[in-house]
Amino acid sequence: MERCHGPHCRRIPQAPAYVLGVLNLRGAIVPVLDLRLRFGLVREEYSATTVTVIITVAGRYFGVVVDAVSDVLDVSAGAIEPVPDMGTTVDTEYLKGLTSINERMVLLLDVDKLLQPQEAQMLEAALTAASDVKAVA
Repeated sequence: MERCHGPHCRRIPQAPAYVLGVLNLRGAIVPVLDLRLRFGLVREEYSATTVTVIITVAGRYFGVVVDAVSDVLDVSAGAIEPVPDMGTTVDTEYLKGLTSINERMVLLLDVDKLLQPQEAQMLEAALTAASDVKAVA
């Protein structure tokens, strides 16, 4: 999985700090977001376990940089529980639900909410300027 740094990733001028840039993945221009920065956490040094996971949001591919991937799970819709009300101390806006797998509680991220509408529009406009990004396999 490609990390967004080096010659394959291009920054987008005036993009939010959590948008690391774009890369060309087999002909598709893919914006890359750092989830730590997106959620206001301190950016950690990338390590051997840091990966970029490719997701689809509203028909567009995105790369999200995460600290590590431990499992890939197939969760049926019926196994997803609603997010409990945690009051005002915990922001649950980005959670789609939760599920229990092998006695572990797994929080499910709502990837459709990663970008605010104005940020998505800005990225769409900027992607045409990124057409010179070289392809990576």
